[in-house]
Amino acid sequence: MDPLFSHAPEPSATPEPAPAAPAASESLTLPLAPEQAAEAVIDYLHLWWPAASVLEAQDAAGAHLWWDAEGFGAELEDGHALQLAETTEWEWPDGASLRVLAGPAEGATLTMRASGGPEGTLLAIAGDPELVREVSVSFARFMGISN
Repeated sequence: MDPLFSHAPEPSATPEPAPAAPAASESLTLPLAPEQAAEAVIDYLHLWWPAASVLEAQDAAGAHLWWDAEGFGAELEDGHALQLAETTEWEWPDGASLRVLAGPAEGATLTMRASGGPEGTLLAIAGDPELVREVSVSFARFMGISN
């Protein structure tokens, strides 16, 4: 039998993918020159990044985290190195992006951008809502500022 309305869409056999969580963003004003802010973010990453967001709990304690143009990884206490995320953009000290490859935040994305201003450096963090929140809270605590 012909459909009653010829313009009615055919039912799809393939289910629609679930919509992605909307991106979140946070901004922190750092009382530092852009070069110093860049150093705090990257060179001291192992001191402030919430390791449990990208590593299983048993590996997070004592892990030394790093992020560069090649990727985002960790050296564990036993000496093993793991790549935890791929760097999808690297224009540091202006900005960088990553996509988490494993661990609790697998598939999450994060972008960090720094820009100088009269009050210091504005650090914008955007991406997966849960990861953005964990990273911004942890970095603000490390810097001794409120967010």
